[in-house]
Amino acid sequence: LHVAAGLQDRVAQVYGGLTYMQFGVTPHAYAPLDAALLPPLYVAYRTDLAEGSEVVHSDLRARHARGDDDVHAAMATLVQLTARAVDALRAGDVRRFADAMNDNFGVRESVCTVSAGNRELVRGARAVDGVLSAKFTGSGGAIVGAFDGDDATLHRLRAALANADVVRVRCAPRTSWRW
Repeated sequence: LHVAAGLQDRVAQVYGGLTYMQFGVTPHAYAPLDAALLPPLYVAYRTDLAEGSEVVHSDLRARHARGDDDVHAAMATLVQLTARAVDALRAGDVRRFADAMNDNFGVRESVCTVSAGNRELVRGARAVDGVLSAKFTGSGGAIVGAFDGDDATLHRLRAALANADVVRVRCAPRTSWRW
């Protein structure tokens, strides 16, 4: 397929749900997680900001192969953030889980070029009262985050992001919420 970064997509398809992908070990390890551990989540997207993962990941792959210290440090940090997020989910610590999501975006921003529109999408969501986190779902154009589970928060989020040309804001089914 000549896709620079498709492994995570294939793992998610094989495991068919929420999966802890441990890339800090060799060989990589995968563990299914109970989706009921997740706090209320939303997804928002703009079709004009979407780009194929190969746009972002091809450069990262080349930089990693060249031994770029920033990329190697970012990858190590992402491994730690993922472990922290999983530990937080298992402990029911929504704030710590949301913080790990926010930190994930910061790491990405440190090694990738993030367009002004994508930055606006993340920052706009984070500015809404009741929204706990916002990060890319993949390579840009769409974000995912945790929120307090209140319908009023979703209404505020939709209103705030309407100014950023967001096409849709959706939330995970209530049946998966533990709140």
